Amino acid sequence: MSLAIVMAVASGVSALAGAVGAVKQGEQQQQALDYNASVERANAQNQINASQATAQQQEQVGRRQMGDIAASFGAAGVDASGSPLAVLADQAANSELTRQITLYRGKIGAASSTNQAAIDTLEGQNAAQAGYLRAGGTLLSAGTNFANTKAGQDLIGKAF
Repeated sequence: MSLAIVMAVASGVSALAGAVGAVKQGEQQQQALDYNASVERANAQNQINASQATAQQQEQVGRRQMGDIAASFGAAGVDASGSPLAVLADQAANSELTRQITLYRGKIGAASSTNQAAIDTLEGQNAAQAGYLRAGGTLLSAGTNFANTKAGQDLIGKAF
Protein backbone atom coordinates (compact mmCIF):
# COMPACT_ATOMS: atom_id res chain seq x y z
CA MET A 1 0.00 0.00 0.00
CA SER A 2 1.46 3.33 -1.01
CA LEU A 3 1.99 6.29 1.29
CA ALA A 4 -0.51 8.31 -0.76
CA ILE A 5 -3.27 5.78 -0.08
CA VAL A 6 -2.43 5.65 3.62
CA MET A 7 -2.57 9.45 3.77
CA ALA A 8 -5.87 9.49 1.87
CA VAL A 9 -7.41 6.94 4.23
CA ALA A 10 -6.13 8.86 7.26
CA SER A 11 -7.58 12.06 5.85
CA GLY A 12 -10.92 10.34 5.24
CA VAL A 13 -11.03 8.94 8.78
CA SER A 14 -10.15 12.36 10.17
CA ALA A 15 -12.88 13.99 8.10
CA LEU A 16 -15.40 11.40 9.24
CA ALA A 17 -14.44 11.95 12.89
CA GLY A 18 -14.79 15.71 12.40
CA ALA A 19 -18.19 15.26 10.80
CA VAL A 20 -19.43 13.03 13.61
CA GLY A 21 -18.09 15.52 16.15
CA ALA A 22 -19.93 18.39 14.42
CA VAL A 23 -23.20 16.46 14.47
CA LYS A 24 -22.77 15.51 18.14
CA GLN A 25 -21.92 19.08 19.09
CA GLY A 26 -25.06 20.37 17.36
CA GLU A 27 -27.20 17.72 19.05
CA GLN A 28 -25.74 18.53 22.48
CA GLN A 29 -26.41 22.23 21.98
CA GLN A 30 -29.97 21.42 20.98
CA GLN A 31 -30.46 19.26 24.09
CA ALA A 32 -29.15 22.03 26.34
CA LEU A 33 -31.38 24.63 24.72
CA ASP A 34 -34.40 22.30 24.85
CA TYR A 35 -33.78 21.88 28.59
CA ASN A 36 -33.56 25.68 28.98
CA ALA A 37 -36.86 25.99 27.11
CA SER A 38 -38.56 23.51 29.45
CA VAL A 39 -37.26 25.48 32.46
CA GLU A 40 -38.64 28.70 30.97
CA ARG A 41 -42.04 27.10 30.37
CA ALA A 42 -42.09 25.96 34.02
CA ASN A 43 -41.11 29.49 35.08
CA ALA A 44 -44.02 30.89 33.09
CA GLN A 45 -46.49 28.65 34.92
CA ASN A 46 -44.87 29.45 38.28
CA GLN A 47 -45.22 33.19 37.60
CA ILE A 48 -48.92 32.78 36.83
CA ASN A 49 -49.46 30.66 39.96
CA ALA A 50 -47.53 33.08 42.18
CA SER A 51 -49.39 36.12 40.87
CA GLN A 52 -52.75 34.39 41.42
CA ALA A 53 -51.81 33.47 45.00
CA THR A 54 -50.59 37.01 45.72
CA ALA A 55 -53.72 38.52 44.17
CA GLN A 56 -55.87 36.28 46.35
CA GLN A 57 -53.98 37.41 49.46
CA GLN A 58 -54.36 41.04 48.40
CA GLU A 59 -58.10 40.52 47.95
CA GLN A 60 -58.36 39.14 51.49
CA VAL A 61 -56.36 42.06 52.89
CA GLY A 62 -58.60 44.49 51.01
CA ARG A 63 -61.72 42.89 52.47
CA ARG A 64 -60.28 43.08 55.98
CA GLN A 65 -59.40 46.74 55.46
CA MET A 66 -62.92 47.50 54.27
CA GLY A 67 -64.29 45.69 57.33
CA ASP A 68 -61.99 47.69 59.60
CA ILE A 69 -63.09 50.94 57.98
CA ALA A 70 -66.78 50.03 58.28
CA ALA A 71 -66.25 48.99 61.90
CA SER A 72 -64.49 52.29 62.64
CA PHE A 73 -67.40 54.20 61.15
CA GLY A 74 -69.85 52.17 63.22
CA ALA A 75 -67.85 52.63 66.41
CA ALA A 76 -67.72 56.38 65.84
CA GLY A 77 -71.47 56.48 65.19
CA VAL A 78 -70.97 57.64 61.60
CA ASP A 79 -73.79 57.01 59.14
CA ALA A 80 -72.51 54.80 56.29
CA SER A 81 -74.09 56.99 53.61
CA GLY A 82 -72.46 59.86 51.70
CA SER A 83 -68.73 60.44 52.26
CA PRO A 84 -68.15 57.29 54.37
CA LEU A 85 -69.69 55.24 51.57
CA ALA A 86 -67.38 56.97 49.07
CA VAL A 87 -64.39 56.05 51.28
CA LEU A 88 -65.47 52.40 51.26
CA ALA A 89 -65.96 52.50 47.47
CA ASP A 90 -62.48 54.01 46.99
CA GLN A 91 -60.96 51.34 49.21
CA ALA A 92 -62.71 48.62 47.21
CA ALA A 93 -61.54 50.14 43.91
CA ASN A 94 -57.95 50.44 45.14
CA SER A 95 -57.95 46.84 46.38
CA GLU A 96 -59.27 45.58 43.05
CA LEU A 97 -56.75 47.68 41.12
CA THR A 98 -53.89 46.24 43.18
CA ARG A 99 -55.19 42.72 42.53
CA GLN A 100 -55.50 43.30 38.80
CA ILE A 101 -51.99 44.82 38.58
CA THR A 102 -50.57 41.78 40.36
CA LEU A 103 -52.30 39.41 37.91
CA TYR A 104 -51.14 41.51 34.96
CA ARG A 105 -47.51 41.45 36.15
CA GLY A 106 -47.74 37.67 36.44
CA LYS A 107 -49.04 37.43 32.88
CA ILE A 108 -46.28 39.71 31.57
CA GLY A 109 -43.61 37.66 33.36
CA ALA A 110 -45.12 34.43 32.04
CA ALA A 111 -45.24 35.82 28.49
CA SER A 112 -41.57 36.77 28.74
CA SER A 113 -40.63 33.28 29.91
CA THR A 114 -42.78 31.67 27.21
CA ASN A 115 -41.12 33.83 24.56
CA GLN A 116 -37.67 32.88 25.85
CA ALA A 117 -38.68 29.20 25.71
CA ALA A 118 -39.67 29.62 22.06
CA ILE A 119 -36.36 31.35 21.31
CA ASP A 120 -34.41 28.59 23.06
CA THR A 121 -36.28 25.92 21.10
CA LEU A 122 -35.58 27.67 17.81
CA GLU A 123 -31.91 28.18 18.69
CA GLY A 124 -31.69 24.47 19.54
CA GLN A 125 -33.11 23.52 16.16
CA ASN A 126 -30.67 25.89 14.49
CA ALA A 127 -27.74 24.43 16.45
CA ALA A 128 -28.63 20.89 15.36
CA GLN A 129 -29.00 21.98 11.75
CA ALA A 130 -25.69 23.85 11.91
CA GLY A 131 -24.02 20.67 13.19
CA TYR A 132 -25.27 18.74 10.18
CA LEU A 133 -24.15 21.50 7.83
CA ARG A 134 -20.68 21.59 9.42
CA ALA A 135 -20.49 17.80 9.05
CA GLY A 136 -21.45 18.02 5.39
CA GLY A 137 -18.91 20.78 4.82
CA THR A 138 -16.18 18.74 6.49
CA LEU A 139 -16.93 15.71 4.32
CA LEU A 140 -17.14 17.79 1.13
CA SER A 141 -13.88 19.50 1.94
CA ALA A 142 -12.16 16.15 2.57
CA GLY A 143 -13.54 14.79 -0.69
CA THR A 144 -12.30 17.83 -2.59
CA ASN A 145 -8.89 17.59 -0.96
CA PHE A 146 -8.68 13.90 -1.83
CA ALA A 147 -9.71 14.57 -5.43
CA ASN A 148 -6.84 17.04 -5.70
CA THR A 149 -4.23 14.49 -4.63
CA LYS A 150 -2.39 12.10 -6.95
CA ALA A 151 -4.16 9.08 -5.40
CA GLY A 152 -7.50 10.77 -5.84
CA GLN A 153 -6.81 11.67 -9.44
CA ASP A 154 -5.67 8.10 -10.15
CA LEU A 155 -8.88 6.76 -8.56
CA ILE A 156 -11.05 9.23 -10.46
CA GLY A 157 -9.22 8.37 -13.69
CA LYS A 158 -9.88 4.65 -13.14
CA ALA A 159 -13.54 5.26 -12.32
CA PHE A 160 -14.23 7.30 -15.45
